[in-house]
Amino acid sequence: MSADLRLALRAAGVDNFDEYPVILRRIDSGEEFQGYSAVNIIGCRDAVDLEDSEYRLRFGKPYFTGRLSIDPNGAQGLKAFRLLHGPGFVVVSEEVAEALMPMGFVGLLLQPTTDYSGT
Repeated sequence: MSADLRLALRAAGVDNFDEYPVILRRIDSGEEFQGYSAVNIIGCRDAVDLEDSEYRLRFGKPYFTGRLSIDPNGAQGLKAFRLLHGPGFVVVSEEVAEALMPMGFVGLLLQPTTDYSGT
């Protein structure tokens, strides 16, 4: 994650992540890029509203095939978190998404979880 995105997340009130500085290196040219970090979002929440989400059971656990609704009570006030059961993306509050959208970060997808298509 770039330093700019980490700063923007903190400015938006997200403070539950660890940073581990890394150097990115192009395999073809060896060119190095500084200022990036691997990031661990701390906080895994059981925040999916299963009654309003599209899924099937796979090995006894929900496997989401479409619409994914978040239960605000399950988020427990966190502005960013990972889901206990669900796809491997990070959920951010609408407030955080609205703060990040105008900044135009390349490679950052911000969409409502209800628009999730299962892929």
